[in-house]
Amino acid sequence: MPVPAKPRLLIIAFTDPKRDPRVYRQLGVLVDRWDIVLCTCGSLDMPGVRCIELVGGNEPFAPLIGHFITAFRAYERAYWHRSLVRQALGLLKSLDPDVILANDIETLPLALKVARSRTRVVLDAHENEPRHWDDQWLFDTVYRPYWDYICRTYLPHVDGMVSVSPRLAEEYSRNYNVNCGVIMNTPEYQVLSPSETHESEVRVIHHGGINPSRKIDNMMHVVGALGPRFSLDLMLINNHKRYMKYLRREASKYNNIRFVDPVPMPDIARTINKYDMGIFMLHPGAFNYRYSLPNKLFEYIQARLAIAIWPSPEMSKIVTGDGLGVVSSEYTNSSMSSCLGQVTAADIRQFKTNSDRAARKYSSEVESVRYRDLVESGSTD
Repeated sequence: MPVPAKPRLLIIAFTDPKRDPRVYRQLGVLVDRWDIVLCTCGSLDMPGVRCIELVGGNEPFAPLIGHFITAFRAYERAYWHRSLVRQALGLLKSLDPDVILANDIETLPLALKVARSRTRVVLDAHENEPRHWDDQWLFDTVYRPYWDYICRTYLPHVDGMVSVSPRLAEEYSRNYNVNCGVIMNTPEYQVLSPSETHESEVRVIHHGGINPSRKIDNMMHVVGALGPRFSLDLMLINNHKRYMKYLRREASKYNNIRFVDPVPMPDIARTINKYDMGIFMLHPGAFNYRYSLPNKLFEYIQARLAIAIWPSPEMSKIVTGDGLGVVSSEYTNSSMSSCLGQVTAADIRQFKTNSDRAARKYSSEVESVRYRDLVESGSTD
């Protein structure tokens, strides 16, 4: 008998899938059941996935015209003026997908535009766009009303929706009267054991992209000042050359900080397993930062590391609830220094053991399979 054709799924993301762990996991979970077309800002060689690559960066708007249109509340013109949107619209209008999975609010109007009458459209909101940079005057004055308009206009038409953390999902549900589920940024389960812990040294790692708003230099100053017992390796993707130059200059002030080469996403947990602790001190200024549940938190767990964080509410629930590490009492370097200075080798062994116990719970095998429910039924319940 002939094999039934797979249903057709269009995934839209204005990111590079090789640097977007969430989109990469979507593909891994869904490719065996769906015939996938991926429209994205980068190429990807994955069996079962046809890639439509958009050319150009992910700038929100052509700067001058975009600012002008947005400031004068011509929101529809601002959205459809975007070069990526216009380019994608031309490439996708001939497709006939059964389901469209739109990544982030910025792709939702486009997804609804190219959908056929029978096509279901579901949304994965990686961020809360109306509050993305709500600690900055320009965003709060000009761009927040734009994103609020996009949400109020287009969210009522989605067939299902998820976000990355409970607080972000609650914000969407409360403000836009939508049923927003949660799929956390959990990576694939890794068969690993905690590395050996030494009495005289604490090997700390931070990995990820470079963004001045993440204030990576804070982590450098904290660990650098703790002295020879602690060392910090920075495994950074150099996507901000000026800030990287600054970080290297600051690191040169200390003998216990070095830079190591980044590795592909699937290799992160195995590569950093040799360390004792993963650190992430995320400044709480913007809403999305304050309630973040980032990929690296769960990659630290898969690597069986102890974890050190500032008191970000969503991350703190996991780190304290599962006994995975230390949470400073304040968003200050001195508070984190005090926490780390009191950590013993026995503490670190226990934190790493607890990460080992939690690794299955915080893996894509448990969490990301909800994408199947989302695209098949529009719900993750």
